[in-house]
Amino acid sequence: MERKTNREQFYQASLRLFFEKGYKATSMRDIAKMLSIQAPTLYNYVKSKHDILETILFDIANRFHKGMKYIYGSSYS
Repeated sequence: MERKTNREQFYQASLRLFFEKGYKATSMRDIAKMLSIQAPTLYNYVKSKHDILETILFDIANRFHKGMKYIYGSSYS
């Protein structure tokens, strides 16, 4: 089984909390608590909660784009 990196765990925990509590209601402390780390440690990964959301959304968009390329072949731009 593949072991997740700390970065992957960080973004998965953030995404889960955004889903469960909503982006606005989720704090950096909530994310830190879920990962069993101190809140200041989060800033080793990101500058802000907005950066977390941006990274997650770009990842989703990239996966969607790759899926569309797979479905439609190389003619999809």
